[in-house]
Amino acid sequence: MGKDSISQRITKSSFLTHEEVTSIETWIKKLNRYSLHTQNQKITYIKNMFSHSYRILGQGLNRIVFDLGNGHVLKIALSEVGLLSNKNEHSLYTDCHPSVKKYLCPVKEHGNGWIVMKKMDDKLPPTLQNFNKLINLHARFFSQGILPVDLRPVNTALDKKGKLKIIDYGLFMKFV
Repeated sequence: MGKDSISQRITKSSFLTHEEVTSIETWIKKLNRYSLHTQNQKITYIKNMFSHSYRILGQGLNRIVFDLGNGHVLKIALSEVGLLSNKNEHSLYTDCHPSVKKYLCPVKEHGNGWIVMKKMDDKLPPTLQNFNKLINLHARFFSQGILPVDLRPVNTALDKKGKLKIIDYGLFMKFV
């Protein structure tokens, strides 16, 4: 896909304005310059870049997650691993077998350094039954050629129907 195709796809974002996408792309171009900055410095830079007031839902070493206020979240890379995680989530959601895709939080849109996913409000309760579900999911993903690295309760949630969804699968790895 050429550069123009990417620009056209991004310009037609259903979730972000052209200015927001441009801001994210500006951040991604500067990402390597900020690799030695602290996490707080990176987050402050991103917050200052945006003219919106999206609420931060979470942040890790590699990505920051914003609530778009419309039932979706925006994940922006804070590092090279964050860039790979966003690409990986899109790739897995697009290409994996339906028997495991139904457990993945839906990816709605993606671009250079960002991804929009469905928002899941309810965290997975820490019950023995739910831990057993995660163990079984691990085996199910593995049987489909996917190593579910970092499959743990904090990276899961329940959808509106009460079904388990994995909300962070950026470190999952295909091995087939």
